[in-house]
Amino acid sequence: MAINFYNPLVVSIGPVVAGTPQTFTAMRPIAVVDALASVTTAAIAATAMTITASTGAIIPTPIDLGNNAQNKVGRAVVLDGTKNKIAAGGTLTFTQSGTAGATNTSSRVSVIGVAF
Repeated sequence: MAINFYNPLVVSIGPVVAGTPQTFTAMRPIAVVDALASVTTAAIAATAMTITASTGAIIPTPIDLGNNAQNKVGRAVVLDGTKNKIAAGGTLTFTQSGTAGATNTSSRVSVIGVAF
């Protein structure tokens, strides 16, 4: 029986706040296989996290982070398999919805990828 072994890469960025997208540059080619976000401070407005790459939107539906829900964890429901492969030098951008400059949710985002 043949077994494939993958060396996973976890990218974790935070804090991410409304109006301040955070960008990660891939040092090697990766394929994103999972994504989640967690709320680190409570919000005054409903918030969500989007993850885009230099290839386009990796998750078609933003991760729901709720309203006034500190420590809530949201997870990507669907990953776009046509856009999840990021070449070396490509980017991942994490953007939180909400009101820039207001007291808003602060979040941490984690993406799991594998070399391809």
